Amino acid sequence: MVHGISKNADLDPALLHREVRPFRYRIKDFFSIAGGAATAFLGCSVIITPWVGYGTLSDFMIFFGLIMLWLSKNNRRAYPLRRPMDPAELDPTVKLKKDQKKDPKKAAKARMGNGIILIGNDKVSGEAFWVSNDDARTHMLVFGSTGSGKTRFLLGLFYQALLLGSGVMYVDGKGDTTVFGLVFSMVRRLGREDDLLLINYLTGSKNPNTKDDGSRLSNTTNPFAYGPSEQLRSLVVSLMDDSGGGDDMWKGRASALLAALLDTLCYLRDSGEINMNVGQLRSHMPLDRVMELTQRRDLPEHAVTELKKYLLDLPGYTEDDALNGSLSAKCYEQHGYLTMQLTKVLAELSSTYGHIFNAPLGEIDYKDLVYNRRILFVMLPALEKDPGALSGLGKLVVAGVRSALAPALGEKVEGSHEEVMDAKPTNSDVPFLLILDEYGYYSVKGFSVVAAQARSLGISVVFAGQDFPSFQRTDEKEAMSITANTNIKIFMKLEDQGSTFDLARNRAGQGETAQTAGHEIKGEVFSGYADNQTTRTERRDRITIRDLVDQKPGQAHVMFGDLLVRCQLFYAEPRTSPEYRINRMLMVNTPRPDTIKQLSQARTSMAQAFQNGLQTSRLKHNELDAGLKALFRGYGLAMDRAQDQNSSARLALGLMEYQEQLLDETFIREVQGDKAPADNVVPLEKRRQEPRIEEDRPRHQSAPDARPALSKGDADSDELEQEIESGLPFLRAPYEADTSLKQEAQTIYKSLSDLINESIQEQIEESPEALSPKAKEAAMPMEQLKSLEKAHGRTDEEAEAEARRALGIIDERIQYPSDPQPSRLSEEVVSKTLEMMLKQLDRGGDGD
Repeated sequence: MVHGISKNADLDPALLHREVRPFRYRIKDFFSIAGGAATAFLGCSVIITPWVGYGTLSDFMIFFGLIMLWLSKNNRRAYPLRRPMDPAELDPTVKLKKDQKKDPKKAAKARMGNGIILIGNDKVSGEAFWVSNDDARTHMLVFGSTGSGKTRFLLGLFYQALLLGSGVMYVDGKGDTTVFGLVFSMVRRLGREDDLLLINYLTGSKNPNTKDDGSRLSNTTNPFAYGPSEQLRSLVVSLMDDSGGGDDMWKGRASALLAALLDTLCYLRDSGEINMNVGQLRSHMPLDRVMELTQRRDLPEHAVTELKKYLLDLPGYTEDDALNGSLSAKCYEQHGYLTMQLTKVLAELSSTYGHIFNAPLGEIDYKDLVYNRRILFVMLPALEKDPGALSGLGKLVVAGVRSALAPALGEKVEGSHEEVMDAKPTNSDVPFLLILDEYGYYSVKGFSVVAAQARSLGISVVFAGQDFPSFQRTDEKEAMSITANTNIKIFMKLEDQGSTFDLARNRAGQGETAQTAGHEIKGEVFSGYADNQTTRTERRDRITIRDLVDQKPGQAHVMFGDLLVRCQLFYAEPRTSPEYRINRMLMVNTPRPDTIKQLSQARTSMAQAFQNGLQTSRLKHNELDAGLKALFRGYGLAMDRAQDQNSSARLALGLMEYQEQLLDETFIREVQGDKAPADNVVPLEKRRQEPRIEEDRPRHQSAPDARPALSKGDADSDELEQEIESGLPFLRAPYEADTSLKQEAQTIYKSLSDLINESIQEQIEESPEALSPKAKEAAMPMEQLKSLEKAHGRTDEEAEAEARRALGIIDERIQYPSDPQPSRLSEEVVSKTLEMMLKQLDRGGDGD
């Protein structure tokens, strides 16, 4: 026996509902839904009727078809909330202003929609439910039980934010690696994996202190690298336990110690002396390290004032005892009580989660995250940690979110409008998305301010959970504040018929409905019941628990303002990535302010010099370095010989190294006494003479007795002269004794033309293509120079003479080592040099 309502007795609500609207409303709905199909049917009938013998009906069908077309066009289906932002789909029903009618661009912008985020599609009409940037920044509240498709919907929002080019911070309270796999696949599909960052509090079976196997658990973040000391003090204090009673006194004193110490450490951090992190904070906690900071004379007074005041307030501390190193044990004991309050928090940050926080330079910068639209995924271990520890992690997440939101408020109140107002991320056309999945697991007190103020910061916050009581676990007022500051509420499949259903029912409200007044028997007994043709109005709830329970995965009741839409929510199904990798960033120290200033000034000076030209009048009294002079002289020499810029720079450097080596050898000879003093040495620049071009004349025209006795160098030049064909110009540089150079220097260096010929010959031999003898000869530098001279109108003889002259000048001016030469002096030479120098010093001392 069944005392409840059976399936047959449970009436369909549509059987009791009566349509009481006027006819014009019903006909409008008909044309908005089926007007297009009816118009198409009449159009097809116009074509078919003449073929079946009813051609006279075509005129009537054309007439009615035009009427149907006009009615359908004027009664289009409207989007539930916003029209999508699509330039190809403009709304002709929008009334334009006078200035918009005159300007086509303004008219198109006014008629274009502003919907940028798709929530889903209406289950009745199929129309898309879009929200605009302003709507999204009023935040969302999503409730759905296990298996309702809540995470998939949140990933759909995540994917749309990536499509918009915005950034996302996704906090996963379940800590499921499957979600991270989907996130990584979406990011990689859109080519934004370089922007993906991960904070993973899950350690699993891996001990962070074990040997590193090359894999990574998480990216790193350093909350102490940025921000003022008061903000960092608030972060650490918020992680401390609230025990109440007398322990609050110790907590307050520990907070005072922390504030004083952070003032000094933040100064050292900002001055570039230290990279502040949790390890630096722990290492400066002992009393001896605190006193060392106060006794430093290089620190300004304002950096250590609070620290000195703390020491003076410490029981048992006196300055005389501190200077003498005889502090009482009571002083150390009192300081130890205060550091004990901070031990748990700092140990957890540096040890348990050292793979995240124990880094001098963190990879995650929350200011960069918001301003440059990065992607941050946070995984919380709901199963690994107890509720107390999870609450502590929630505080860390809240601190990170606050650090991400704080820069959006703006840091300037003075400056141009572009610097103060337009530079804020609030002015972005798309919101930065902050998704908090399973927020009930890590809800903390004080987070409701995010929902209250994030709208003005250009950030859209999505709170998601399985039920409303989990939000109330920490603080009921906080949960109510979050509910009051989220305008878009989405209720998916629910099983909680308590506070969660009450929230949905009260938010949706009630509506007036027309119901049948009853039924009566018409006629005979066997005729059955019929409607008595009367109705009554009733106020009924717009949402029932049966509606929420009966929803399939991905279905939801969406409420915005007074609008209630039953939707099939949007979700993304990306192709899974074949592999997953965490980005590995390079730690780069922050440059010092004076370095940045110097680089900026140098860049400005170079830009002005290139733009306006170098003002030589200002450089009259500036002496150029001798090395730079030699370098520029060699560069100019190579450029004068038709070398490109790259080759000229290399030749100048090589020539400079050669000169330095020769000077080193000269210095060694002077010290060893192998030659005259250095004052008698002719400088290299003066020793060099410009080569003189002479015409080769027959031997019999020169008087034999007019030539001086030939040295070895002159003899070599004479032999070279005999090899050159008669009638061609050649280079002759008069030989001059050079006592500062070694003779073997002439044997280990080759001319530039010889090196070029050898290089070209090697390339010809290594070439896979066979070259004719004529082609090989044409590739040589001599033939190339002759071709250039012929191109300028010279004869064959003149071209050959000029080519030989050019090669001779290059060989005379530029020489390179044929083999690699050592850059350091041998130990024997160094020892002999030192002995000679010591002997000279001894002789000088005896003379005095």
